[in-house]
Amino acid sequence: MRGKHLDRVRPPLTVRARALGVEPLEPGEETRMVRVRGPAHLFRVLEGLSPKERGEALGVGLRRLRYWWEPEEEEG
Repeated sequence: MRGKHLDRVRPPLTVRARALGVEPLEPGEETRMVRVRGPAHLFRVLEGLSPKERGEALGVGLRRLRYWWEPEEEEG
């Protein structure tokens, strides 16, 4: 016996994401939980940014401090 919920069509990802107030990930993007240590103000600033803005800020900082490498360098 099939339940009614099995007959419903699942809305597209963009519609589900918008309902949750988030953006779907772009191709090649990931989201992860990591631990970070720093002054309390750092976290107040980060919390005011969107996940995308946090990633951009982290990328800028990693490049500036020369911790960044391009993925193709990893393969070779």
